Amino acid sequence: MVKPNNEGPSYLIDDALVKIERENGMNRRTFVKGGVALAAMLAMGGAMGTYAWFTGREVKENKTSIAENLEIEVVEPNFPESGIVENVVPGAVIPKDPAVVNKSDVLNGYLFTEIRVPIAEVLVEGKETAERLPLFSFEVNEGWKLLQ
Repeated sequence: MVKPNNEGPSYLIDDALVKIERENGMNRRTFVKGGVALAAMLAMGGAMGTYAWFTGREVKENKTSIAENLEIEVVEPNFPESGIVENVVPGAVIPKDPAVVNKSDVLNGYLFTEIRVPIAEVLVEGKETAERLPLFSFEVNEGWKLLQ
């Protein structure tokens, strides 16, 4: 039987072990073996979790189908062919009318296009701080639907 040691800071642990031994019939050796087994299981579980974290993979696929003979073209009949507009001043309205033409005779379907409006920090005359403003705006023509 283990007797408590009242010298130094370890006497609290010794008292706890003596109490466990009296109540449960466990001796110090059995208690230490259980602690070592618990520590080994925790280490093994941590290693397995780390391995799973680094080797696990998540695969996402976008399944789209594009016809082999699909041919489209983006055209702007009322815009300069060079794509350059000269002598632009602030507030000027520059008409653009992009269109997507399906050049395939055999394929019909729906078309989705994405228009991104760039936003920049602009210092407006008469204001002290810059504002985040869109660099251009657009209107959706009849027959088209704006998606958010």
